[in-house]
Amino acid sequence: MSEARIEADWLRDPVLQKILAILGGDGEEARVVGGAVRNHLLDQPIGDVDIATTCVPEETVRRAEAAGMRIVPTGIEHGTVIIVADHRGFEATTLREDVETDGRRAKVRFGRDWDGDARRRDFTVNALYCEADGRIVDPVGGLADIEARAIRFIGEILSEYGYASSGESISIADTTEVWLMELVSKGAGEKGVVWVARKVPD
Repeated sequence: MSEARIEADWLRDPVLQKILAILGGDGEEARVVGGAVRNHLLDQPIGDVDIATTCVPEETVRRAEAAGMRIVPTGIEHGTVIIVADHRGFEATTLREDVETDGRRAKVRFGRDWDGDARRRDFTVNALYCEADGRIVDPVGGLADIEARAIRFIGEILSEYGYASSGESISIADTTEVWLMELVSKGAGEKGVVWVARKVPD
């Protein structure tokens, strides 16, 4: 498992740090996950900051509300709530693991296994986690793929051309802008998101 560290103002944001502390105390854990971590490593703008936590959704709600934060239960049945603090929304999702999957849909359950949560994501570069102190946790090799400018599938995922198996990769252009602008979602659903990598026209 590779590790690195992030030093950045967006991570030191007091509101984000408070949420990570609230969800990460008393035997639970919370980390920033996905796009914010990936974009930081690519020197790209940080948009939404998403959080993964071992707290079950009801505990996430309880802790956030006890801290005076507002909750939007946008996808609570799937483990996701939006925590609103300082007029900003932070999506917090309970760790999940696949119980059964046919490549298109998956039955999931809430879990506490970070590696299991990582393995059910689409690409290795989207399965990067960051601790409150900046330490990056990389269960499936996303850091190496960012360095190699490659997009590598995790597990089995539906693509435009059928099924892409674990470890299959798509080469991307040297310019990170090409990658970020041209990874386009063409669908939705558990393990059913179709992604397309296209070259930006000159």
